[in-house]
Amino acid sequence: MFLAKDLYSCTGLCVLTYFNGDTMATITIAVSEKEKKFMDEHPEIKWSEVLRNAILHKLEQLKKFEELVKRGEL
Repeated sequence: MFLAKDLYSCTGLCVLTYFNGDTMATITIAVSEKEKKFMDEHPEIKWSEVLRNAILHKLEQLKKFEELVKRGEL
């Protein structure tokens, strides 16, 4: 499994602080005021968890892609 520590950069939307071991990374994103207002209207949603899951999902996709490329299947 890809871990957040394997993510070296996140261009355009976030700034990543590397972490070691069990320490969590800090990511800052930019959203429009309109998007932020809409997010604020839904405090029942843990937005950091939504983003964390999206990042982990993308990292899993990238890992699978890299494995296919490494095996020459792509």
